[in-house]
Amino acid sequence: MNNDDKREINLDGCFVEIGYMNKVDFVKHLVDVNEKNEIIIDIYCNTKTRGLFAAGDLTIIPYKQTITSAGEGCKAALTCYNYLMNKTGLVIDWT
Repeated sequence: MNNDDKREINLDGCFVEIGYMNKVDFVKHLVDVNEKNEIIIDIYCNTKTRGLFAAGDLTIIPYKQTITSAGEGCKAALTCYNYLMNKTGLVIDWT
């Protein structure tokens, strides 16, 4: 609507996004970031620094929702586990 008309809508809930700011200064020397200050990761949550993983809203994932961040966190944890157990195939060498 592009006018001043008001209308009432019955709802059970409402989600309001008020914005966010990514604060990644403490790792900027270890990761690459884009123009939105999001940490750049690969599909396994690896950053450019071997052994450093990132997940959630401060990364380049397209949907900033709790459930997607939880899934990304799980993926990062599994990748970290494989890294710590010296398993190959999932950790990308960015150099």
